[in-house]
Amino acid sequence: MRTYLMAAALLAASPAGAQTLDLAAVEGAYRHSFPNELVTGEKYTSEDILEVVRLSPATAYLRTRLNFANGHQCAMYGVARVEGQALVYRRPPEAGSPPCVLTLRFQGGQVVFADQGDHCRETDCGARGAYGGAALPAASRRRITYLDRLRASQEYREAQDEFQRSPAPPR
Repeated sequence: MRTYLMAAALLAASPAGAQTLDLAAVEGAYRHSFPNELVTGEKYTSEDILEVVRLSPATAYLRTRLNFANGHQCAMYGVARVEGQALVYRRPPEAGSPPCVLTLRFQGGQVVFADQGDHCRETDCGARGAYGGAALPAASRRRITYLDRLRASQEYREAQDEFQRSPAPPR
């Protein structure tokens, strides 16, 4: 009982924004199927997917593919850091290019994407695709049953290598 009261007092004394995202509560695969169509009027079904694999309490591997009209997509993979209540992926900048900063927030029953300055869109998306404003239902989260295959993928290895070169979050 005493330990509980001490922990409650510490939480009450911490600043409101000091809480951080619990990766164990959000890891998994999020999927959303929806009707889509080509510019010709041909209709088909698309599926958006986001995979979140916890690597540590403060980092997670992300892989996503979002679909848009006329077959356009946004797709990326990398390692993101927990920053407050969000997961933030920062791609190492290339010479002459602004950095890609993709943020995922788990709020209001959704996983909401934000692309700072649309710089991730420039490299990851087709003409009709954009991360900004995209969202997946949080209730669609499922356990990843193909984790061994995912961890053995070239994308996973490349993401780990890239993370070693990625910029640290601003303080």
